[in-house]
Amino acid sequence: MKMRLLPIVLTVTSLLIPIGASAQTDSGGGVPAKHYHCVMFIVDHLVDAAPLNITGKGAYTDSKGVSGTYTFDSTSSTLTFQGGNLDGQRAQYDPKTKHLHILGPSGRRVIECD
Repeated sequence: MKMRLLPIVLTVTSLLIPIGASAQTDSGGGVPAKHYHCVMFIVDHLVDAAPLNITGKGAYTDSKGVSGTYTFDSTSSTLTFQGGNLDGQRAQYDPKTKHLHILGPSGRRVIECD
């Protein structure tokens, strides 16, 4: 008895966006409000970087207490900051570790915030 396998075809979009997820940005609902202590690795040791406070949905204060906002893209877990010291900066939120990773111009993680 011969078995015949039927090919299964998946579209690329079905692999990129989980069912029920939105490809649009929200006002920051996925990032917990708290103080984030930040460090970066220089040569062979960690150095403190400017901390930040996520103060609520879509709002933050920088290390000097200046208020700003951010948008959160839930599909990529990426924040984009507006205003304050982080104006124009992007970060990625890791829901497993609950850390923010400030991204450099290339998109590489350069500062770790917990």
